[in-house]
Amino acid sequence: MGIIKKIRKYMGSYIAWIALTILAIFILFSLFAPLLTAYKPNDQNLMERLKPPAWVNGGTLRHILGTDELGRDIYTRLVYGSRTSMSVGVLAALLSGGIGITLGLLSGYFPKADGVIMRVADIQLAFPSILLALSIVAVLGGGFMKLILVLGITAWVSYARVIRSEVLSIKTSDYILAAQTVGVGETRIMVKHIFPNIIARAVTISTFQVATAIIAESSLSFLGLGIPPTIPTWGNMLYAGQLYMNSAWWISLFPGICIMLVVLSINLLGDVLRDYLAPKSR
Repeated sequence: MGIIKKIRKYMGSYIAWIALTILAIFILFSLFAPLLTAYKPNDQNLMERLKPPAWVNGGTLRHILGTDELGRDIYTRLVYGSRTSMSVGVLAALLSGGIGITLGLLSGYFPKADGVIMRVADIQLAFPSILLALSIVAVLGGGFMKLILVLGITAWVSYARVIRSEVLSIKTSDYILAAQTVGVGETRIMVKHIFPNIIARAVTISTFQVATAIIAESSLSFLGLGIPPTIPTWGNMLYAGQLYMNSAWWISLFPGICIMLVVLSINLLGDVLRDYLAPKSR
């Protein structure tokens, strides 16, 4: 009952519930995309190209959100695009989290490793993250797995620096000193005693990193350096619609709204999660 009361306390805000509802809807869209639309994302019909949304003059209920320059259904591509964009965000956050947490633990616990890891982090921070991602993608090329790899490599610093500071504080605690005194191995201390105490902070960072990765994927796809155009993503839809902003505004508007809603919802829930898992940081 205590946990339920805490959840009610931090989720008491109607804004948090709205954010959770919006995010849940997009997650359901991504999971059940084939069941939610009668079309395939790449089905083309040039006879119905650039059809406006159903409520606009000239629109049709067959394509409730309109069609793009190739006659592809916008609603269908949004639903399938949510699967790709959100998958990239989650997987990139998991990869960067794994790298950053590991290096943060090593940096905080071992003074010799600290100097090397933090200098590498400082060098990476000297470059804007999106510029660094652009440079790597330009060399490696685009693609689903390559994009996840790039976003994961360029985002580990946020985890490492925060986790390092947490470890530096925890390792001077009495129970850590007692474990060292009785001869407990360093690996066991890090895994069994330090790691459980930094999980809350790592989870909080992960929520914001998911939102950041979604924006980064959309930005790179918009520039033509992310996911191939044959795979629907919100960034690719923005890229495709930029030439039709005056005549077919709906091609870019709806994916832009999806990106805004998902990122805003994740950030709001991240604030709630931070207050629940790490109340001292408020």
